[in-house]
Amino acid sequence: MVETPVSISLVCLAANQEYPRLQAFVEQSCIRAGCSTRQRLRVILLIEELFTNTVQHGRGGVEPVPVNLTFTLADRELKVRYEDGACRYDPFQSLNPKHSLSDTVELRPLGGLGVLLIRELGKNVRYAWTKGMNCVTFSMPADAHPERKQ
Repeated sequence: MVETPVSISLVCLAANQEYPRLQAFVEQSCIRAGCSTRQRLRVILLIEELFTNTVQHGRGGVEPVPVNLTFTLADRELKVRYEDGACRYDPFQSLNPKHSLSDTVELRPLGGLGVLLIRELGKNVRYAWTKGMNCVTFSMPADAHPERKQ
């Protein structure tokens, strides 16, 4: 039986005062999708990286830009779509494909750690410029296994 996709979206401005609302939305969406604590924390981290970059660098950090965030749950997979109205910028373009999270400090270049996290922790990570918006998409399995008590 094929599961009907369920989507939920949030529209906000890339401004520091909006972050608590964004984080609450991400957390509630992950809980609703049945994600484990581990998956939920990963998604929160990746969205925080994207949002922080938009706040700091979008339009030079001078004025808040719109952010659209959509979660879609289908076939045990959580698909995330993050769009912002900042100047066109592909964060993955300058990322060296040879670098990974396991690199030592000596091998790691300055900057770009958040983008590396997104590439390494997300699945099917993509960037596109669509209708005047930067769009980063990624997915994660919604592993709804009960948390094991230790």
